[in-house]
Amino acid sequence: IGCGLADGLGYEINTRTLLTVIAIEEVQKLFSALKLGVGINSVAGTIGDLMLTCNSIESRNFRFGRNLAHYSIKKSLAKVNATVEGYTTLESLAFLEKKSDTTLPLAEFIKTCVIEDNPKKLKKSFELFIKNS
Repeated sequence: IGCGLADGLGYEINTRTLLTVIAIEEVQKLFSALKLGVGINSVAGTIGDLMLTCNSIESRNFRFGRNLAHYSIKKSLAKVNATVEGYTTLESLAFLEKKSDTTLPLAEFIKTCVIEDNPKKLKKSFELFIKNS
C-alpha cells in the first residue's frame, strides 16, 4: 500500500525502494521479536512477497495505495474491485506490535495514511516521513 501511495503521489523508484527496505527491516524485526523460529525459506518467501507487492502494478495492495493518493478508501477499493489484504489486515497491526513488544513505524505510518482517508494531506505526510527516515 505504501509504495502504491508513493507512486500515486509522484515519487520515483528511489522512494519506493527506501520504503521497501524499511518494510523488510520491520518484517525481520517483527519475526525476531515474535521468536517465530522460522527458517530461511519462510523469511525469503515473506520478503519475496513484499518485493512483489511493493513493485507490481498488478498487486492489489499497490493499486489500492496508488488509488488512495487520489480517491477515498471506498472509491479506491471499488477501483481495485478485489480483496485488498493489506487493507483488511490493518487492524491486526496493533495486536502484532503489542504481542511482539515492538514498534513498526512504517506500518503505523501507512495505517495512519489509510485511516485518515484524506488524499490532500498525503503528500505533506509522505514528505515528513521520508525526510525523517
